[in-house]
Amino acid sequence: MRYVDGKKRSISAICERQYFTAKCITDQALSQQQVITLLQQPNVQFIDARPTARFSAQQPEPRPGLRMGHLPGSKNVPWDWLVNEGCYKSPAELKAIFAKQ
Repeated sequence: MRYVDGKKRSISAICERQYFTAKCITDQALSQQQVITLLQQPNVQFIDARPTARFSAQQPEPRPGLRMGHLPGSKNVPWDWLVNEGCYKSPAELKAIFAKQ
């Protein structure tokens, strides 16, 4: 059983192969200047979901042209900490993971 939209569901019902086409919704994305401004705000926290080795610049970026490292002040919560067998962990487990960071 896994949590989806706050409800407990069977894995077979939620982990079937699905297809997704990403679309950029520009009014829901931040510009570089907006990110820089937000980094100065004490009540804003950026989360970086990349593996720890990439976050810490110990492993090169797989995408050409990207600098190694992370945004100043960002926290690292690798995405694989948040899932189990391809599905998000329970709300209580997620809360505990983020509380540690």
